[in-house]
Amino acid sequence: MKLVAEDDFHAIYTYFFDHLGENLEFMKMGQQKRNKRLEQALALAAQSALGTKTVVMQNLFFINLPKKRFTHGGGMMNKHLANYIYFDDIDVGMLTLAPFPPARGDTKMVRISLHQVGGKPKPSPN
Repeated sequence: MKLVAEDDFHAIYTYFFDHLGENLEFMKMGQQKRNKRLEQALALAAQSALGTKTVVMQNLFFINLPKKRFTHGGGMMNKHLANYIYFDDIDVGMLTLAPFPPARGDTKMVRISLHQVGGKPKPSPN
């Protein structure tokens, strides 16, 4: 619920790392599994957040917890440290992009979804 309703994205990010990100039991539950659709959504979100047409992703990893319907991970995107969380059951996640080195700029945070928006519109019956 915090991910869907919270306006303060820093609160979401902090909550995840305070309660789960450093929890060894939680970390052991996951398995590495690439998700190409999520990878594409992350690239599009990074394009928007960073105001660029090109996103170079390096060392991107995906940790999937199938029983929790949850994926998280990170890597580098355009010289930004990238972290993300994503819940399959509600199709909502968040991407955080922190400049590296840190003195270079502000951290960008954006909600993400894999739900396809747009595409070719259907003709009107009128």
